[in-house]
Amino acid sequence: MARRQRGQTPGPGHNSAGAGQESETPDENPLTKTEFARLLKDSVDQIESLLAERKQVNDLIADVYTMAKSHGLDTKAIRKIISIRAADKSRGRDAREAEEATILNYMNSLGMLG
Repeated sequence: MARRQRGQTPGPGHNSAGAGQESETPDENPLTKTEFARLLKDSVDQIESLLAERKQVNDLIADVYTMAKSHGLDTKAIRKIISIRAADKSRGRDAREAEEATILNYMNSLGMLG
């Protein structure tokens, strides 16, 4: 079964009802019961497969942190660097630097900087 890309419209049988709208039931769906059951099974199977992949990736990431820590690296600092790099990619470096400047100003106002 092909993966649906982000932003792509869900296929038939998808419950995309908004607030105040009634959701579709299998009887109101244009799919036959057999087609609906197959689509449902394929969707559940795909989600379970992706969850298993995510667990494997999370285990690998944990192994990297363990290895880094065993070599004397500060894993909190590594996590913070990863968070900063992700923020730079999503919001931009200028936005992050402006936020950091504001935090430093606030800390200075509270007497936290020396």
